[in-house]
Amino acid sequence: MNLITFPASTSLCAPISAAWGIFNPGRPWHLFCLEEEEASCIDIYEPVSQFHIAIVQGCKTQCEEWVNRHFELSPCDHFRLETEGKACTFYRKQNRLIVIWLSLPPRADSACIFSILGHEAFHAAYAIMDGIGMKPDFANEEFTAYTIQFLMNCYVQSIGYPLPEVFT
Repeated sequence: MNLITFPASTSLCAPISAAWGIFNPGRPWHLFCLEEEEASCIDIYEPVSQFHIAIVQGCKTQCEEWVNRHFELSPCDHFRLETEGKACTFYRKQNRLIVIWLSLPPRADSACIFSILGHEAFHAAYAIMDGIGMKPDFANEEFTAYTIQFLMNCYVQSIGYPLPEVFT
């Protein structure tokens, strides 16, 4: 396996502090199109809440290893993906860490990753609200919407799609 750098776009999106992908040799790389046993991650730092949001996708083992190593989690805080689902969001308030994990959809269904990420970004927005002591309710819906937009923009830009200035 080869370790390569990301993002696929020409410039690193400011909130993304780290990104990586592991891919089989001899195959063109792309953050979005992975095969079995491949993984990728972006680490987004949200400066207002001071949370790191890691969006990891692909091989569970490689994603777990990266999260534990990158965030220097101690054995008592060890991160493990204990799900049989297609995606999930984990929240560690004491570490100011949110991990969104996405499995790999079949290539024919790869566009569904955006709706799945939008769903998980909603959970992440609520975790951030909890972390900063904000109650999720109708009065705070704009905060939720902007947080989801922020996470989706970071992901979209990191996979190589430039965003118009109005969205950055």
